[in-house]
Amino acid sequence: MDVKTERSSRAPTLRDVARIAGVSAPTVSKVLNGRDDVSPVTRERVHDAVAQIGYRRPPSAAVDALIAEQLVDLVLPAVGDSWASALIGGVERVAADNNLDLVIIMVRKENSPSRTWVERLVEHRSRGALIAVNQPTAGERRTLDRSRIPLVLIDPAGIPDHSTPSVGASNWTGGHNAATLLLDQGHVSFAVIAGDGHSLNCHERTGGFLAGIRERRPNVTVPVVYGGWMMSSAARIARELLSSPTRPTAVFTCNDNMALGVYSAAHALGLSIPDDVSVIGFDDVVEARLASPPLTTIRQPISAIGAAAMRSLLDIREGHPVSRRLELATELVIRGSVSTPPR
Repeated sequence: MDVKTERSSRAPTLRDVARIAGVSAPTVSKVLNGRDDVSPVTRERVHDAVAQIGYRRPPSAAVDALIAEQLVDLVLPAVGDSWASALIGGVERVAADNNLDLVIIMVRKENSPSRTWVERLVEHRSRGALIAVNQPTAGERRTLDRSRIPLVLIDPAGIPDHSTPSVGASNWTGGHNAATLLLDQGHVSFAVIAGDGHSLNCHERTGGFLAGIRERRPNVTVPVVYGGWMMSSAARIARELLSSPTRPTAVFTCNDNMALGVYSAAHALGLSIPDDVSVIGFDDVVEARLASPPLTTIRQPISAIGAAAMRSLLDIREGHPVSRRLELATELVIRGSVSTPPR
């Protein structure tokens, strides 16, 4: 690029500095505002680029508008396991490849006097948002539509609105594969610890599992109990199930957190996994691999889901057509928590 020619035709911009320095516009802004969360090497590259093209800062409103163009939002439930970390990693990788920075908004269940996540998106004029698990209400959706904020849903809790693109996993197939493995091992007594009754992915995972059982054991009744996705609540439920004289020999849970709750209950009752009870989870978070024994689970490609959702959002921003619903394949990962039922 001929910098002198470009300078003669127009005033250099913050985006020009970012391009020459090989960083994003928000990073340039951090350097020019004296922020200390930028490496010395990057800081020097930015200052060199500023000097090279003679950049002068425009009024604040213009800078804010430019920076906003290079931000995307990720709205997440306030979860404490590695699922969120994997999702963020996938989203951020694609954002970084496109010189965009990520703003993370956490949604907490407890009442808070602070602004809602929708209000935050609207107030900072979001140029696009990925909404994970949380499902906008009808009122929230109207607010977002009026603000013309492009949206992509990730693993939505309810039935996706076909006007909004969504990305998730093949949950039904994953549940069906879990049932098939347990049946192949000879189990005839089962229980399901599901997340909550309003969650679409919970219904799909549970539905796939129950369908798999019915196909080969049509007379078997499988209790389904809701554990709220949490390890502590699943541990209480599992303790009741495993204390019964007719306790199941196999338990399928709709996420790995709840499977680890089954581990806790089994340990408290002096039961061995998998000798006394087999356990299958869903997600394949890091904690599943570190469990003792390592947890057999249904792997959903969490990072790839985040990356696919980010690419869909970029396509929407650029006016390209996108799929209304994209499902990535799940995979059965066999480890040490499943064996034949006790004799």
